[in-house]
Amino acid sequence: MQVSTAEFKKGLRIVYDGHPYTIVDFQHVKPGKGGAFVRTKLKHMKLGKVIDNTFRSGEKVELVDFEDKHMQFLYRDDRYHFMDMETYEQVSLSADEIGDARQYLQENAEVDVLYVGGAPVAVELPNFVELAIAPEHHGLAEVQDTIMRFEMAQSLAYERIEHSAELSPRLAQMLDAGMTIGADEYDAALARAAAARAGLAAFFGPCDAILVPAAPGEAPSGLGNTGNPIFNRMWTLLGVPCVTLPARWAENGLPTGIQLVGRSRDDARLMGCAAFLEQALAASR
Repeated sequence: MQVSTAEFKKGLRIVYDGHPYTIVDFQHVKPGKGGAFVRTKLKHMKLGKVIDNTFRSGEKVELVDFEDKHMQFLYRDDRYHFMDMETYEQVSLSADEIGDARQYLQENAEVDVLYVGGAPVAVELPNFVELAIAPEHHGLAEVQDTIMRFEMAQSLAYERIEHSAELSPRLAQMLDAGMTIGADEYDAALARAAAARAGLAAFFGPCDAILVPAAPGEAPSGLGNTGNPIFNRMWTLLGVPCVTLPARWAENGLPTGIQLVGRSRDDARLMGCAAFLEQALAASR
């Protein structure tokens, strides 16, 4: 079966130069002069190597003829071992063949192993997996709050002492709380933040973006406040881009938001994910 470049999408398996590849990334390009083309990154399904290739717009390619078998992940040593749940046949794949999926493999997890030409070449995960959050990413909302209050108290110490009557009760309370935080507690919070930032790549794994709540409930009425920021503090601390979208509308006519979080310095990809999600939400209403 053939498909044209107009049907390209991430994860599509195509035959290029006689070999099976998976489309890792692609971009449609319309130059000012010359014909349009599609720039792609292709991952060899057997060897794991990634190559760049350009296709003419509208060019057709063959889809990979593959078979998938439902299997259970058993264990790993220098390879990853799986068992067919019907025949009990066992097969193994290398880390390169597993690719980014290895970050989400847990013992006894059920997956689909893809076969090309009678040999296992890749693993396809289920749509949803349950994962534990690494210790360095626990309690980051509290870490951000500690850093924010300490730095706020340091920055606005003069205003708190000399112009306290002009401050709002809430701001004065926050400054007073910040003044109780010692240097050792502040330094420990900075170290926690640095460790969390260092682990960001593993946190995202192969995902382009992470979907999380934006707030505990719908947006509050009026302009007095913007709601509870508890779900935003972690991302503020990590310095990653975020986009908030309305998921549904409450009885008061205001939205309940959901938030897409992207990798550091990957704003353009995040905006693409947000546009896709916005269209999906609109279609579901």
